[in-house]
Amino acid sequence: MGTVNATNVKTTTLSDTSGNTAVDVAKVAGNAARYVRQAYVQNDATNRSFSTSWSLGATFTNVTGFKVGSLLEVSYYIPLRNDSTAWGGVYIEPQITFDNGSTWLSCGSSRYNGVMEYGQSIHYYDRNLLIDPSLESVTSDFQFNIRFYMRAYDGTTTSVTNNAINAVSGTATASATGKNYNQHYASIIVRELALLRGDS
Repeated sequence: MGTVNATNVKTTTLSDTSGNTAVDVAKVAGNAARYVRQAYVQNDATNRSFSTSWSLGATFTNVTGFKVGSLLEVSYYIPLRNDSTAWGGVYIEPQITFDNGSTWLSCGSSRYNGVMEYGQSIHYYDRNLLIDPSLESVTSDFQFNIRFYMRAYDGTTTSVTNNAINAVSGTATASATGKNYNQHYASIIVRELALLRGDS
């Protein structure tokens, strides 16, 4: 078959040249088929110290332009250090917003994690979250941001501080763009999983 030019073709499947189904239209029209519409990374290199009271940790920049119906895959990495000789575990609570911070929503807590061992320890905490904005009554195109509240189990826990991040070999030039070079600091990667159907 040659080129077909049309604005509206009604069919249930599209096949490849061997006759195998390449696209199942019903799956595309439903909510099962998704694609990565956009992806971005952000870094936070701020040194922070946490006591046994909750305080604000890494906070990232609000991003706009997400399409209604999309899911968000959020990956994050937080470097941690406990310099005390006692338990140094840290609680990490990610909070998200779809309205540039007018309303923050908690995604739960890691409980004690990261550097949770008795004595000095350097470690990190990483996690993947799948966020469904429709569960928070988001019914139109939206924006997104994430921040972290943290507290130590006991004593003091730090993030980024004294972790010697980017103590490099010096055998290569540092990347000209910070996002390619600074992902060993507190970092997030967000992927928008948009619906394949419609114009989103």
